[in-house]
Amino acid sequence: MYQQNLSAALQALHLETADLTALIEQKKESLKRFETQLRQENFPAFTICNTVENIDALQNIADGWKNAYETVVFLGVGGSSLGAQTLVNFMGRFKKHNPEIILMDNVDPSSMENLLTGLNLATTGVVAVSKSGGTLETLAQTALFIQAFEAANIDVTKHIIGLSEETNNPLRNYLVHRHIPMLNHPMDVGGRFTLFTLVSLLPALLAGLNAEELRRGGADILTEFLENPEKHPASQAAALSVLAAEKNVPMQVFMPYSDRLKTLSNWFVQLWAESLGKDGQGTTPIPAVGSTDQHSFLQLMMEGPNDKLISILYTDAEANERTISSDEATKIGQPVLNGLSLGKLLFNQAQGTADALISAGRPVRLFKLEKLNEYTLGG
Repeated sequence: MYQQNLSAALQALHLETADLTALIEQKKESLKRFETQLRQENFPAFTICNTVENIDALQNIADGWKNAYETVVFLGVGGSSLGAQTLVNFMGRFKKHNPEIILMDNVDPSSMENLLTGLNLATTGVVAVSKSGGTLETLAQTALFIQAFEAANIDVTKHIIGLSEETNNPLRNYLVHRHIPMLNHPMDVGGRFTLFTLVSLLPALLAGLNAEELRRGGADILTEFLENPEKHPASQAAALSVLAAEKNVPMQVFMPYSDRLKTLSNWFVQLWAESLGKDGQGTTPIPAVGSTDQHSFLQLMMEGPNDKLISILYTDAEANERTISSDEATKIGQPVLNGLSLGKLLFNQAQGTADALISAGRPVRLFKLEKLNEYTLGG
């Protein structure tokens, strides 16, 4: 599924593989407790990957929305949105969806005004998402949409759906009072970890992703981890992050070379910062995307403070890509472009950037994906 190379980062940090092994051994009891909890399925954010039974039910809901609406707007912030954005955007920039999918993750007044005035409300469905049901931004967004539907004499019960925990909470009370249907957010999965749940899978299914493959990819990685937690790449990468922080490298740059993984960088920032930034602890996550940020951020990584652990994700060129003809390469005056696809160009740039950073003595972790599909993303 993937290949991880930590050797360049270890060398730049003046560390050995033995240092990773020693730290993992030091944390062996904590790792064992985590392994036990996973086996007992006490972490449903992960272990939900082991089941596909409810995928058909989610697909039926998504198919109903496809038939009912031309546009589906998801209201939510943070964990209620970033995982879903990661999945929807995985289909690629400029991908047209039917229905159109809009993930409204802020309360900027100009954005909301542009959205409300630009939509055909009669063909629009809205999903209000808040795990706690008390997220102020989501409540405000939902109230504005209800006002807009009612001002247009549109039955809100046929155009809005809520998604929150099955508890006594403001969003659920507000919508149920209006006879608006509700879906149940999993009680034991934190908002930022909902990638494999209905919170993210419903927009993903609307976008055309294969949810079963997504979960299967996650399940296979989970199985690999449980077979040998101490030697798994996840444990090694975690140890590297801890040791980097101890070496006064307090920042983590997450840089996939793919527009399809750009939102994964933003979700990574939330996962990393919200999970670890507590009690005076944590390191600072920084999102980036190649090759765009070669032209904006690379110089700082190369020549600025040596305080960043850089993770570069890349993949080989995808099949059936358009290539540049020899005739056009000659006209441009760049024969190196002859027969070259953009995927291969991006692959070369990722390798070139990694080589340059390594030569500059910067700690770089290389993460090569075999291909980009739902199975790989789930893993």
